[in-house]
Amino acid sequence: MKKPSILSVVGGDDRQFYIADILSDFFSVKTYGINSDMRKCSVDSTAEALDADILLLPLPVTTDGYRVNASCDIPFFDAVLKLDKKCRVCGGKIPPAFKDFLEQNGIDFFDYYADGDVIWKNADVTAEGAVFTLMRELDVTLRGAEILVCGYGRIGKCLASKLTRLGASVTVAARKKESLYEAENVFGTETDRINYLRDGIIDTERCYDAVVNTVPNWIFDKHNARVLQNTIYIELASSPYGGEVEYMKKTCGRYVPAPSLPGKYAPVTAAKIIASSLLKHYVYEEDSGF
Repeated sequence: MKKPSILSVVGGDDRQFYIADILSDFFSVKTYGINSDMRKCSVDSTAEALDADILLLPLPVTTDGYRVNASCDIPFFDAVLKLDKKCRVCGGKIPPAFKDFLEQNGIDFFDYYADGDVIWKNADVTAEGAVFTLMRELDVTLRGAEILVCGYGRIGKCLASKLTRLGASVTVAARKKESLYEAENVFGTETDRINYLRDGIIDTERCYDAVVNTVPNWIFDKHNARVLQNTIYIELASSPYGGEVEYMKKTCGRYVPAPSLPGKYAPVTAAKIIASSLLKHYVYEEDSGF
């Protein structure tokens, strides 16, 4: 397959500029609609940005299910209709509706967030960013701090591991019994059973220095709000978050939204992770070495 020559990097945050720098050794790169103060984009119009062999969209591709996650207004469906049929679209967390539309219009696409290496490495960077956020927000050291981690997916696992190694007293709250068993036996953490229907309740008698949520679903309401009252709550989950936002702000001792941590905490590392996946997919068959 002929290697594409023009790569258009559209939308997202600082990560996108670093990705553009890395991939400029392999493609003729242009940038557009990146939400960043580090530099100006190289093109000024959507039309020019869409004239490309590969259209690189951010992680996540969208935050509202309609527009590209960008500093300018780019309705995704309208943009796809303006693409050349030979253009290939890649992005992170491409919604099913977007994928269906791309297929219907004969546009090849690649979701780099389906790459296992990207998922786990991104989770690790997110967890490290969460540790940094905790150190910044807490008025106690992590060693000995009482921390509740809600959710035991990739980010929850990475975070529980880092926090226990730093000496924090960690409680993991999760729905699945096997997750609780793993948390107890691998990390030696305490555990609580939760689920989205709230018939399994977090121990509201416990007091925590911080609660870190990784679950994109409402698990906090008036029935378990006591655990949030005098504590720092750090929201890592995407919409709909761990509870209704205004309610959480009023209930928590301090509410700290922390979205897209890789792009804010370590954009260069996060960019290398994504660029490596793109190079494997479009340029190399083996690992790119990043």
